[in-house]
Amino acid sequence: MANFYNRTGFANGNPNQENSLILDYSTSLMPFIPSPYYKDVKKREVLMHARAASEASAEMLNTLLDFSRIDAGVVEPKLGRYPLQALFNKLENELAPQANAKDLVYRSRETGAVVHSDPVLVELILRNLVTNAIRYTDSGGVLVVCWPRKN
Repeated sequence: MANFYNRTGFANGNPNQENSLILDYSTSLMPFIPSPYYKDVKKREVLMHARAASEASAEMLNTLLDFSRIDAGVVEPKLGRYPLQALFNKLENELAPQANAKDLVYRSRETGAVVHSDPVLVELILRNLVTNAIRYTDSGGVLVVCWPRKN
């Protein structure tokens, strides 16, 4: 039993790794589900919802861990200048399917903005804002826009 804990990382108390292992395990079971169960739409739907719940909890845990690292001062920002449009495109490609699943429209407006910040931290914050906007919006859509600040 100790070998199992050591190999999987459960003994470390690393929740990110533990959640990842649970997700991998549930995914690996899909091909072994007897075909009558897999062909049954309701049972397949339950399995897909379980997988989606596991993915959502992994995402929330990762975000929580990232924010706790920031709060603890463990994360050292790596400042630089970079165009914001690439991040807008990335988030739209990744998060639009979640919005579509809720019959929401997700769009981001083109921007020529260049920001001076840590790109990883800006992505973390913007991803959290957009994910919450999708999660808590019941109808309509989510629009991400960047306007220049007037001094």
